[in-house]
Amino acid sequence: MLFLKEMWLLLALVGQGRGKNVKKLNMVGLAKTPIIKPSTDATTTNIRGYTLGSDRSENITLKIVTLANTSRLLSEEMLCNNLAFENNVHCELVTNTNEEGRELTVRIAKITGRPNLEDRVGVFNVYAEKGNRSANATIIVHHANAYVQPITRTKTVSINDRNVTLGVINLNSTIESDLLWTKDGKNNSAWDGKATISFENITLNDAGVYECYSSSADYNRENGYHAFMQLIVREV
Repeated sequence: MLFLKEMWLLLALVGQGRGKNVKKLNMVGLAKTPIIKPSTDATTTNIRGYTLGSDRSENITLKIVTLANTSRLLSEEMLCNNLAFENNVHCELVTNTNEEGRELTVRIAKITGRPNLEDRVGVFNVYAEKGNRSANATIIVHHANAYVQPITRTKTVSINDRNVTLGVINLNSTIESDLLWTKDGKNNSAWDGKATISFENITLNDAGVYECYSSSADYNRENGYHAFMQLIVREV
């Protein structure tokens, strides 16, 4: 049985309504294994989207935002029914009741039978819709042996906030000068070689998914040994 006690693994949740004064859809996205360990989690990764109570909906979609192994060219594609995964992603829709007796509907994607962890390390998106309401959740899955790790996976700020930073912990000090940054998959050379990047004055354009990785062949982006972060910008 699926229980909401698993929700402590929640990585990020951003709900949105279509129009002002529209209540947000009650939805949660999570990964049951947000940090993949080669010895124990080598064969399965679970990505889940929950809709809860009166907001239960079967209209839940799971999407790839970016994968560490960029050679597979799966970014921005649907996770379920994707032929590129060669039947190694199994999706199901489950209606159940939690410990408090509250009904929930869950879309589950089980990525199985893939020995290369970098094929499952990355960022995923859960989207749910019911009536005129919708919600998005971003799910980040890291490699347990990452040499570059985020100080925080998700940071929420407001428009016009000043001196906002995103940073990483570099576990191999000899490669800090080789650090590269991307935002939504696009490199920004002004940030290269830095463990911390800063934003003097936040705008909506700063929202997105950031990656920090090494250009070194031993620790580079293709191996998944790097950091993913999400910056959420709230409108005032």
